[in-house]
Amino acid sequence: MQKPNDTYIGKEEDISLFREIYGTKQPYFLDYEEDQPIWTFRVFILGSVSCIILLILNKFILKQTAECITSMISNAIVAFVLGHIMARYVPKRMIFWRKLRLEFCINPGGFNIKELALISIFGNVGAVFGGLTSCLILNPLKM
Repeated sequence: MQKPNDTYIGKEEDISLFREIYGTKQPYFLDYEEDQPIWTFRVFILGSVSCIILLILNKFILKQTAECITSMISNAIVAFVLGHIMARYVPKRMIFWRKLRLEFCINPGGFNIKELALISIFGNVGAVFGGLTSCLILNPLKM
């Protein structure tokens, strides 16, 4: 981690013209790690569950009243907590499927921001389609 007085030597497009920016907050691209896992077991499990739950909740809520819908923010808050719990308690072992020649690790390491972003995208799809199907299917049926 850099100290505020150190100079960053990197790509020209990454360097800001203003020194004060580096004195207040370290840029995001310095913390970026390319070797962090992205498509993990947690992403598929939490993403699928959040998509289904937000779809059902939005259908139920929009059927009752159109004033309140659950969104990606509520999904991100719950997924952040559940992701850290899964990263701590799920065992770190490899699973190999012979027929598909597929090998993956259930818990590849700590929960990171990339996984949270993908889980939020999965949940947002459920939230949007919950409202969309409610508007397109349920409204014409209310004669």
